[in-house]
Order: sequence, then structure tokens, then C-alpha cells
Amino acid sequence: MSSQVGDHFNQLKRLDIMTNTTHLTTTPEQLGLDLEVAHEREIDGVGMGVLSDGTPFLTVRGLARMCDVSHSLIVEMTADWLNTPLKPRERKIREIITAQGADDTRAFLAVKKNGLIYHTIPDAVCMAVLEYYAFEARKSNDRALNSYRILARKGFSKFIYAQVGYNPTGSTDTAWKQFHDRVSLNYDSVPEGHFSVFKEIADIFVTMLRGGANLGQTFVPDISIGLAWAKHWKTDNLDNVYG
Repeated sequence: MSSQVGDHFNQLKRLDIMTNTTHLTTTPEQLGLDLEVAHEREIDGVGMGVLSDGTPFLTVRGLARMCDVSHSLIVEMTADWLNTPLKPRERKIREIITAQGADDTRAFLAVKKNGLIYHTIPDAVCMAVLEYYAFEARKSNDRALNSYRILARKGFSKFIYAQVGYNPTGSTDTAWKQFHDRVSLNYDSVPEGHFSVFKEIADIFVTMLRGGANLGQTFVPDISIGLAWAKHWKTDNLDNVYG
């Protein structure tokens, strides 16, 4: 990454934090004074991360991008979260959260970072908002539907952990280090219009590592999966279908 692009990226991140701080009201109940942002990353314009207690989150702008709606709309939604009476949108989203057995009283959790208040949207709220825009909103939303399906299939926590390279066990064993190293090499190097086999199966690694699997340097399943996929592509002559 060039210094110019890097500076621009950091400027956008600072703007995101400042915008969230300016437009969202933080109460003592929403401020997690004992929490910090342990890991964070922005991928394809989606800000995400993990708090120090292991809670995965999306930023306000990240959730807006996954829902394919404006940032201001998500800000408005969180601002109206506890209004009485509730607007139809907020009421429906909170009903979805309750149906998950999760806490619907907080739309976001605010934590301090570098002297600023950083607003993070926890997993249950993210999934409920995505479900609303995928299935409940009047206007069809293919991007929200696709985002919801990906997160529902992979699991929100596993997806975020894999994307940011977070080790939920807190250990620094070799297997996790190797996984993190490969994450760093693969996630930002895939050309537009292509995909990485490792990126697609990263959640498999997370599941196995969390289960205590002893994965050594020779455990490289993405090579076998890549070969199987290449064979499938050639056998079905998919070049003529997708180019």
C-alpha cells in the first residue's frame, strides 16, 4: 500500500469514528468502559473487528455498506432505538433480536479508543438489521440478502474472527500464527473479479483451531480444494459460462 493510499485510508477511518461520535448519543449503559477494540480491519469498505471480551462487531458504516443503505439511515435507526412509541422499522428489528434470544435494548456499544468514542454494532443487532433489509423492507435489496446469507451460513463470530485474524482462545500457538500469517497474505491480494480458495474456507480453519486441532505446517487443505475446484471448472467447461 502506497503512503498516499495509506494516508487516505487512515483519514477515512478517522472520519468514520468522528462521524459516529458526532451523530450518535452515548449513554452510560452503552459505554463499555472496561472494553477496548482488540482487533479491527476494513475489507471491501466494511469496517469490522473484535472487542477485548471477544465480541465481534461491525462499524456503523460497515453495517450500512453490507445492507446497501446510507450511513445516515443506520445512524437514524440507532438514534430512534429507544423512542416511545417505536417506529415500525425499529420495532420489527427489535422483535427479530428478541426472537434470537438476544438483548434488544442496545443498538450499539460505545467504547473508548484513542480518546474518542467508537460505536460498534454487536452481532445480534447486525444480523437483525441485515435480516430486516433482506426480507422485511419494502424495497428489494440483493446486497443485504447476500450479506445475510454469507453471515448466516458461516456464523457471524467465525466470519469476523477469520476476517480480522482473531484467535478466540487467546493463545499464541504456532497453528494460529500460521493461520494469521496466511490471512494477512491473502485477504488484500486477490484481484478484483477473482476469489481466494483460502479466503473462502477460512472459517473451516477457525472451527478446527477452536476445537483444538493440531494443525502443522504441512496442513494445507486449500491446495486440494483448489485442485478439486479447478477440475470441476474444467469438466463443466465453466470458462464458456463465466469467461
